[in-house]
Amino acid sequence: MIDYSDYFHKYRPMIADLVNKYNRITPGTFNELDIDDIFQDSILVLIEKEHSPTFTLTVKPSTFLYSIAENKIKERIRSNGKMVKTDIDEVEIDDKDEDYDLEKDTLRELRRKILRECIKLLSESQRKIFILFHYNNYSMKQIAQQFDSNERSMITQKYKASKSVQDCVKSK
Repeated sequence: MIDYSDYFHKYRPMIADLVNKYNRITPGTFNELDIDDIFQDSILVLIEKEHSPTFTLTVKPSTFLYSIAENKIKERIRSNGKMVKTDIDEVEIDDKDEDYDLEKDTLRELRRKILRECIKLLSESQRKIFILFHYNNYSMKQIAQQFDSNERSMITQKYKASKSVQDCVKSK
């Protein structure tokens, strides 16, 4: 059995950082109460799973909580209708936060420009699938529903789009 008593102080800051990362992408989406709700929901999932006779925790509790919290955040964003952008010009291509460096910033901007150009070369449907999956974090099932198609077909289209973008980026 896991002792949950110290989880609040130990893992809430990690969940708060994760929520705030998403808050930078979709400003004003989450507040402190939402952070607590997501943290508590994640703890509840861990407790429920741990009490299931068929479940074995094979990763650190922090890894499990982080993953559950990220899924809860994405679920809330999707249910609120935020982050649903289908045009590459609307999508913010996020790089890892680093200290400001003009050379790195210039290189980052060049990479973003190349990626946008490559995504724009896709057909309209492939571009929408690519953006919904990679930037809006939609599941393939959700994308299939949106396109009124089957999931297998959407997986194939996403693969083709991703491969085209990769090839294009490599060629530039």
